[in-house]
Amino acid sequence: MSVNAQVHLDKNENNKKSDKTLKPLFPKQAECSYVSCYCEENVWKLCQDVSIRIPGELDRCYVVFISNPCRTVPLWKQRAGREEDRLVIWVCTQNMLC
Repeated sequence: MSVNAQVHLDKNENNKKSDKTLKPLFPKQAECSYVSCYCEENVWKLCQDVSIRIPGELDRCYVVFISNPCRTVPLWKQRAGREEDRLVIWVCTQNMLC
């Protein structure tokens, strides 16, 4: 391989590493697998989907487990909520951050 070709490859690699453009990581909502009241399963499925479709992006994603000693995590605007504020007190919740 010529020196010029290697320099060109190195520049492409650097461009890939410093690429800050947003990539659509998740499928549309209608295409997602969803299990009501089991956020850990839903997060697992999102991670699995990213690992299959865009494996290079998975190392930029994190799963956050949220709970506390009282095992009460209030979340508003939940589908399972009954009042106007749609508040639900969960034992824990998981979120995927990318």
